[in-house]
Parts: sequence; structure tokens; C-alpha cells
Amino acid sequence: MHFLKMVEHLMMKLKSSLQQKSGLKLEKSYIIKKFANGKSFANCFANPADTGAAYPMFDEKRKEVITLTLAINECLETNGEKKMGGNFKR
Repeated sequence: MHFLKMVEHLMMKLKSSLQQKSGLKLEKSYIIKKFANGKSFANCFANPADTGAAYPMFDEKRKEVITLTLAINECLETNGEKKMGGNFKR
């Protein structure tokens, strides 16, 4: 498979996982777009195709459950972006 097609395929899987786990409706462009700092969700999630299956997870260091929604919003904030809609508190 051509590299760009493979990346697009993985991003679509991430989108599907994110929507199923968080209930958020995401546009394809939002998943693959670059943040203002040049990074993207791919910098926060090692394997976009498997991201949804990894959450929720317990973070031993933080001693708290990390949901996919929280992980997405932390990725956005870390990269200087606005959090996704909704009132997602820790």
C-alpha cells in the first residue's frame, strides 16, 4: 500500500475509534490536520489504528483513569490547541 494511503487509512481508523469511545463527531480533516506547531494527533498516539482499544487506562504515575476524551484534550492542549467541545473534567 502506498505510504500516504496507509497513513490515511490509519487516521480513518483513529477517527472511528475516537468517535466510538468518546461520542464525538470528528471530521477527517480534524484528525489529519497539523496543529499550529506542526505536530498532529500522530505525535500523541503511537499507533492511531489501536488508540481506541487502549482506553480507558489507568495511569500509575498519575494514579487516575485516563479516558480517550481526556487523552485527546491533553494532546490538543499540549500542542497549543483548543480542547474539543464538552465539559470533560478529570
